[in-house]
Amino acid sequence: MFRSLRHQLLGIWLLMALACAGLAILLYGLSRQAESIQIARATQRVHQACQLIGKRYAGTSAAARATPVSGGLEDVVLQLVLEDFDGIEGGVWHRQQGITAYAYPTYQGSSIKTDVPAAERPTIDAVAQRAADTHALADYSRTSDREVLLLAACPFDGDASAWTMTRVPTAGAAFYRRLLLGLSGLLVILVLSAAVMGDVLRRWDRKLAAVEQALSSADPHGAPDLPVTGSQELDRLGNAIRRYAQRSIDARAEAEKLGRELARHERLADLGRMVATVAHEIRNPIATMRLTVENALGDAGATGHDGLDVLLAQIQRLDGVVEGLLTMVQPIKLHRRDVALSTWLQASVRHAKPMLAPHAVDLHLPDANISIWHFDPKYMERVLDNLLRNAAEHALPGTAIVVTTRTSADMLRIDVSNHGPPVPAQVREHLFEPFASGRERGNGLGLALVREIVLAHQGDVAYEHADGATHFIVSLPWRAS
Repeated sequence: MFRSLRHQLLGIWLLMALACAGLAILLYGLSRQAESIQIARATQRVHQACQLIGKRYAGTSAAARATPVSGGLEDVVLQLVLEDFDGIEGGVWHRQQGITAYAYPTYQGSSIKTDVPAAERPTIDAVAQRAADTHALADYSRTSDREVLLLAACPFDGDASAWTMTRVPTAGAAFYRRLLLGLSGLLVILVLSAAVMGDVLRRWDRKLAAVEQALSSADPHGAPDLPVTGSQELDRLGNAIRRYAQRSIDARAEAEKLGRELARHERLADLGRMVATVAHEIRNPIATMRLTVENALGDAGATGHDGLDVLLAQIQRLDGVVEGLLTMVQPIKLHRRDVALSTWLQASVRHAKPMLAPHAVDLHLPDANISIWHFDPKYMERVLDNLLRNAAEHALPGTAIVVTTRTSADMLRIDVSNHGPPVPAQVREHLFEPFASGRERGNGLGLALVREIVLAHQGDVAYEHADGATHFIVSLPWRAS
C-alpha cells in the first residue's frame, strides 16, 4: 500500500483513467451489439410477416382466390397482416404482371402510402423472382451509412411471391463522430483532472511544509502557532493539534498542582502522625494537672480561688486542643441511619444552648414532608455543635443565631448564620484547614473537623457573607452511594 498521499492520489487518478477507458470500450461494444440485435429482430419480423401473408392468403376460399387480381383480395390480406407489424411494408409479385398489390398500413407519414418505392423496385423484383423459382424463402439486406434495408420474399400462389421490406436505422458516420467527440471529451476531462490534481498536490505539499515548520519550531511548553492554510482539512487538523496541545498544557498544570497538593497532604499526614503521638503523650499529664487543680479548688476555699480558676480554664482549653487534634487524625467511620430530622435538630440545638449563652437560637424546622434524612446523627451533631459555637463566638452582642433547613432535589442544606463581620480575606483562603482561625485564641480545628465529617458523608460545606450575616451552609445528599 502507498503511504504517501501523493502516491495514493496518483493511484486513484490512474484507476479513474483505466475506468474511463474501459467504459468507453464497453459502450462502443454495447452500441454495436445493440445494433446487431436490432437488425436480427427486424429480419425475423420481416420473415414472419412474409410467411404469414402466404398463410392468410392460402386460408381463404377457392372462390375468393379465383377472382381477378383487381378484386382486391391480395390487398385485403396485406392490409390485415401488416397492421400487426409496425414499420414493415409489403406486396405481392406475379411473374407476368409484376407487383399487383402493395400495403404499408403503419406508415408514419401524413397520408396512406400506396406507391411502391421506386428505388427498391429492381431489388424487389429480383428477390421475389428468386423465391418463386426456388419455391423457398429468399431474403436480401443492404447496409448504408444511415440504415440497413431488409427484404424477404416467399412463395405465394403459383408463379407469385409475397414480399416484405423494412429499414433499420444505423448509427453510421454520425455515430462514430459522436463517439469520437465523446472520447475526446473524456480525454480532455482526464487531462484537466490530472492538471488540477497536480496543482492540488503541489499546494498541499507547500501547506504541509509550512505546518511541519511551525510544529518543529514551536515551544514545547506552549501551544503551537500554526499558520492558517486556507484548506479546511489542514486547518481542522491544525485546530485539533492546538486543542490537544492546550489540553496537554492544562493537564501538566493540573498534574503540577496535584503534585504540590499531594506533597502538602503528605506533609500534613506526617504532621498528623506526629501530632497524634504528641497528643497521646501529653494527654495524661494534662489530666493529672486538671485533677490536681480541681482538688486544690476544693480545698482552697475563697483564698487563691481566682488564680486556680484561670489555671483550670487554661488546662481545659489545652485539653480541648488535644481532643480536637486526636479527632482530626483518627479515621471517620460513619454509621448512617434514617434520622427524624426535626427531632434531631431540636435535640442537638437544646444540648448546645448552654454553650451559646447569651445568644438565642432561632431554629427553622424543615417542612413536614422532609421528615427523614439518612446520615450519621452522632457525627452530624458534632458538625452542628461546632458551627453553633463558631457562630456564638463571632455573633454581635444581642443578636440571635439562626439555623435554617431547606431542600433542593435530593440535597439537604443546613444554614447556620449569625450577624457579625465577615471572615478576614487572609483567613478565608484557608478557612477549613487546621489552625486557620480569625480569633486570637482560636485553633481552627472546629471548622476543619466540620469539613472532614461532611466530606465523609459525600456532602459539602461552604462559607458566605451577605447583608451583614455570616452563613456556613452544609449540604448533604439524601443517601450517599
